[in-house]
Amino acid sequence: MKRLYFLILISIIFLCNCKYNYERTESFTGYYDKEHLKIKMEGEMKNGIENGDWKYFDLNGSVIQQGNYKDGLLHGEWKYSYKALYDSLLYWKIFSIDNFKFSLTSNFCQFNANKQSSNLIFIDSITKDGFSIFSTKIIEGKDIEDYVFKNIDEYKETRCAIFSDSLKKITTDESSCFYIYNLDCKCDNNLDTASIFNIYTRIDDNLIVLVYTCKQNDFIKGQFLVGEIFLHSFFGSRKIFNSLSNIKEINTIQFK
Repeated sequence: MKRLYFLILISIIFLCNCKYNYERTESFTGYYDKEHLKIKMEGEMKNGIENGDWKYFDLNGSVIQQGNYKDGLLHGEWKYSYKALYDSLLYWKIFSIDNFKFSLTSNFCQFNANKQSSNLIFIDSITKDGFSIFSTKIIEGKDIEDYVFKNIDEYKETRCAIFSDSLKKITTDESSCFYIYNLDCKCDNNLDTASIFNIYTRIDDNLIVLVYTCKQNDFIKGQFLVGEIFLHSFFGSRKIFNSLSNIKEINTIQFK
């Protein structure tokens, strides 16, 4: 079951992966097939990123996602119609803090206003879901995997009881990669079991980490939302992940 949920997350992150017909008029169409018979998405591009109204379709041609981008960021009202996954109307708002630009659903507000903290933390005032994002310089001689395993060790050294966890490495055709570490745990006196999604990637010599926490009962929704946030976030002027790249390899990484 967890493998199924992971595949759902990957399909969300790579919803934009296909062959494209990109014209200088900036109209943008993506297809499921090489024959360009089944449209996967359509919208407009501005300076190489999504802008304005976009629609995404399933293989039967039904609209499964539609809304507005503002300079590559989810903005305003979005309608999602994924059967057995998520069916809702969400409102997204844009945050631009330090070197980061990203979108969160409208009930999120910043929790830590302490400018000395490099870890930006946000809480959903209704569901109490949590989101954080931060960057750190990668020390010469280290690679991203060293930091991923260090973070996993830190989880295991806390007072949280971990019931299940998994680590995946996803490599793209651009030779870039990112890691997804998911765990279900219960901490201290918290009565609810939490699902925590950690995504790690690299931009130049910067490690970028996104963390989304929700109740285990909301696992599918949380996985969906962290995929949407990851896909449409910026560090400086660059997208944290190029959604137009394609999956080359998915590996399950074993750890102690």
